[in-house]
Amino acid sequence: MKDRFKWIKENPTEFSLSIAIIFTLSTCIIFFNWVLFSFSIVIIAIIIYNIWLSRKHVVQRLNRLKELDDKNRLLLLNTNKPFDPTKAVQNITDNLQYAINFVREIGKGNFNARLEGVNEDNIGLNNANLAGELINMKVQMKASAEAEQKRVWATQGLANFGDLIRTSSHDAKTLSQEVIIFLVKYLKANQGGIFILNDEDENRSYLELKAAYAFERKKYIDKTVEIGEGLVGQAYLEKETIHLRKIPQNYVSITSGLGGANPSTLILVPMKYEEQVLGVIELASFKHFEQHEIEFCEKIAETFGSTLSGVKVNERTRQLLEQSQEQSEEMRAQEEEMRQNMEEMQATQEEMARKENSYIEKIDSLEAEFEKVRRKLSSQNNETLQAENKALQEKLNQLTQAFDLLKKEKESLADQILHQSTHSAREEQNPVWQQTTNDLQKSLQAMNIALQQLEKK
Repeated sequence: MKDRFKWIKENPTEFSLSIAIIFTLSTCIIFFNWVLFSFSIVIIAIIIYNIWLSRKHVVQRLNRLKELDDKNRLLLLNTNKPFDPTKAVQNITDNLQYAINFVREIGKGNFNARLEGVNEDNIGLNNANLAGELINMKVQMKASAEAEQKRVWATQGLANFGDLIRTSSHDAKTLSQEVIIFLVKYLKANQGGIFILNDEDENRSYLELKAAYAFERKKYIDKTVEIGEGLVGQAYLEKETIHLRKIPQNYVSITSGLGGANPSTLILVPMKYEEQVLGVIELASFKHFEQHEIEFCEKIAETFGSTLSGVKVNERTRQLLEQSQEQSEEMRAQEEEMRQNMEEMQATQEEMARKENSYIEKIDSLEAEFEKVRRKLSSQNNETLQAENKALQEKLNQLTQAFDLLKKEKESLADQILHQSTHSAREEQNPVWQQTTNDLQKSLQAMNIALQQLEKK
């Protein structure tokens, strides 16, 4: 019964025509009126013709709606639903509204928005229409936005790192501590460390852990790694970044108040400056590092390597400056000592010159007495000569004692000159010292000549 009412509802024209035919035929049969019958036939024919025209127009409208629906599926959005002529126009307006809403959400920056009407079942049917192009546009804009976000993130990080380098201490240990804190926080890692090459000993070079940081705390760990030992030493030798997603058991453990666990990923980045590796940065985390984060870490390592090279040069320069200052202090003390020694030697020189003049006068006096004795030898007797000879002998003994004392003073002065001449290379090059030494040597030569004369007498 329901099917019959449904047919009447869907085909009112056919139902009206059937009622009219049944009514006309029934009337003609009942009244036997051929005129009425003929008239009814004409009326029925006209009705049938109108119905045919109406049906033709309906078919044309259905074809146009079907064509419009096909274009809607081809150009706008294909929901893969059966054709419904009563909803064809509504589907077009709905699809346009879906597209408008979708574009509006994308304009707001919501790249996770979904185009209504598109699902996993029909997404393959919408690759070449407006819906597919909008989805592709969203994917491209999302990729561009993510790339721009990563670029801004890296640029901001490098700027912050540059500020850190400019304002931080120029001590290698302090600077390393600040750098590893910055990296762990900015990369949202869990822990990290910086190993720096220690080549102070010419016979042994090794990597020394300068700074470590984990779970918002500095870690004070004394650790050294030989070149080529472990992952750190391998990264140093290979001069390339090592990125591990499968970390060896017990290689490193991230420990917090809740317990310990192995990290999910590990990166080791060598710090290079002019093709020379100065150290290695090690970072461990529970989350995987993305490619842009690894590239950012490599740029940080390169910048820090350049800075570290300068810091090392500055530290060596500072050490050399301190050594130079210490040597300067020592040289000033030596110069002061040399000055005092020169003053003492000048006083000694003056004293030796005074004694030299005194001995020369004594020699001259003794020569005069000898001359007197020779003259008296011919005129005086032996007793008188013996008395004079005895007195002369006493004077000779006194002069001999003075001669021995003068020789000792000469030897002492010679030892002082020899000691001062070998004191330091710088003192030897001092013109005042050389002049004083030359004067003393000349005085010694004069004393030698006088002593030789005295020995002859």
